[in-house]
Amino acid sequence: MASIGFGVWTTVSGNQPAPVSQSSTETETAPIFFSTPPVEPDLAPEAIAALEEDVRLEPRSPLAREALGSAYVRLERWKDAEAEFRVLVELSPEDDFAHYALGRTLVEQGRQSEAARQFELAGSLAQGGATAPSP
Repeated sequence: MASIGFGVWTTVSGNQPAPVSQSSTETETAPIFFSTPPVEPDLAPEAIAALEEDVRLEPRSPLAREALGSAYVRLERWKDAEAEFRVLVELSPEDDFAHYALGRTLVEQGRQSEAARQFELAGSLAQGGATAPSP
């Protein structure tokens, strides 16, 4: 299975990124997106088909939804990724990654105000300071 990474980092003086765990009160939080190299175009259809089949067989599996959404991100299929991460948020409303990943897909589609709410939820959930709203 292909992997993709998401993370929230902070910017410290000198614009050097540091993980949130290394941040101080003098930092600005800036969500960033990073990934492994793109899927080889020849392998992408087979990989997507296998992940879509996993979702078809286990539609309520957060792991299957996350994997398919992440694969769509790697292929820059933002609307498809958004759809998977929206389902992931419904399945796992307390999962900070689900909210963050949804926010990143919204940013990529130019929907910053919608993304901001997802980033707020992700940050609060990651710090244990909030409960996700009921769907």
